Amino acid sequence: MGSPVRVMLVGCGEWAKTSHLPVIQRMQGQVALTHVVELESRIDRARDTISSMGIPQWPVKFIGAQPGIIPFDKMPAAGEVDACIVATISEQHLPYLNWSLSNGLHTLADKPLTFHANASTVPENAALIAKDYDDLLSLAGQNEDREGCCFRISCDFR
Repeated sequence: MGSPVRVMLVGCGEWAKTSHLPVIQRMQGQVALTHVVELESRIDRARDTISSMGIPQWPVKFIGAQPGIIPFDKMPAAGEVDACIVATISEQHLPYLNWSLSNGLHTLADKPLTFHANASTVPENAALIAKDYDDLLSLAGQNEDREGCCFRISCDFR
């Protein structure tokens, strides 16, 4: 078996705890959690959650974020991570997805893919979600030369 896939988890709340982290825990050896992005005020809770699930915390790098501010300056450098799971609040999906796909990472996004206020009643805002989707697919398409690189949207029922 080769080296494990190095995974960055963006958002370590209840959905990550019930959906993504159990899979990472079951796949230890094949998958290694290397980075966690979480609100600065919730870093200790993220550490406790990961520890309680038996996922090795070393050498996990915890990246603190402020509400509404993406910590691009703290994100891993090229080659430090292979895949990114975006499990943060919907309003924050797009910048993390753009970062992940622009860096050629395998990317798993929770739904809804992006957020625009009143999209269910304002057609222009609904059209923005479709444009976001098209733009993300275009970014993912630029990674086609990377063997096995993929972009998926999680459609689990909540």
